[in-house]
Amino acid sequence: NTTDSANYAEFRNFKIEKGNISTAWSITPEEVNAYIEKVDKKEINTVNNILNGDFATKGLDKWSNNGGAIYSAFEGRDTAKLSTSRGIYQSIYLQEPSIMTVTVTAYSPDDTTEIHFGFLNNGVGNFMAMTMIQGWASYRLTTTSKIPSDTILHIYSRGKPYYITDVMAVIGNSNVNYSKAPADYLEYTNKKISDISTIVDAKASNK
Repeated sequence: NTTDSANYAEFRNFKIEKGNISTAWSITPEEVNAYIEKVDKKEINTVNNILNGDFATKGLDKWSNNGGAIYSAFEGRDTAKLSTSRGIYQSIYLQEPSIMTVTVTAYSPDDTTEIHFGFLNNGVGNFMAMTMIQGWASYRLTTTSKIPSDTILHIYSRGKPYYITDVMAVIGNSNVNYSKAPADYLEYTNKKISDISTIVDAKASNK
């Protein structure tokens, strides 16, 4: 028989494993495979083509820096801080030339600084310069002509330094919420699997 009670127990990161070696909690192999399958099935117009667009590596990994950008943990977000007339850029490789939409989340200290971003040297209409509003805002560019399959996205500042994060470049004109690139998801998953294997091997060697 059961009775109602004001008390309850809560379990998190519950794990059952074979053997007598205790290891740190991890997702199951089935969950890993399902996650990878989900990434593989993303529709082409929602796939982010920018690596480390949220700067979650705590640095500018995957980006090139023209000398005026640094990683910064700002207001609880991983960001790149761009100084005046400086910025960052990243190569993009597509299967074929395509219309693209770029979205950048940025914080400006005032309402006079300009954000400049786009595919430079790839034709008029594929680049945007916009006066920013003070505080956090999202800035978006949809190109007016197809971007070459091998191109470079530039983001830089005109005015005071500002912060950017959640950089996204998708094929087509979709306005979608930020998500990591599939390669970022897989890199994260593979690192977790590697970390778990290291822990298991270390515990086994101590037996």
